[in-house]
Amino acid sequence: MTLAELKILLGISSEDTSKDELLKLLLAAAIDFVVEWTRNPFSRDENGEIVLPDGVKVAISMMIQAVLAAGVGTEGANAGMVESEQVGQLRQTFRNPAEIWTTGGGINGASGGSTAPWFALLKPYTRIRFVPAGGSCKRDVLPCP
Repeated sequence: MTLAELKILLGISSEDTSKDELLKLLLAAAIDFVVEWTRNPFSRDENGEIVLPDGVKVAISMMIQAVLAAGVGTEGANAGMVESEQVGQLRQTFRNPAEIWTTGGGINGASGGSTAPWFALLKPYTRIRFVPAGGSCKRDVLPCP
């Protein structure tokens, strides 16, 4: 998936380069997340780049849109990942951006587990991992023996 494809899916003009560096970082992180979550290494092109089906590209754009909507990459009052604030005793709770991808961040009523809307798009690409009886599976090895 290219930055240009992501910008089309997010409705960002190709001339607007103000968030390109942030989008590149989020795109790489989202692809890594999808490959790990689906346990699907996907195919690669002649340059070694991962070739993603269109449904996966849409899911990734939804994931990135959720992180952007949460304030990542913004300045001022909407900056960061503040989940809650308390004025007395000055307490703030911050949210891990990865939680948005795994929980849905409240989008369309998503509240936990794999209820985020993009998981429905990723489901057809998810592979089952078999673990030998009495054995263990290393998470960093795809596919798992």
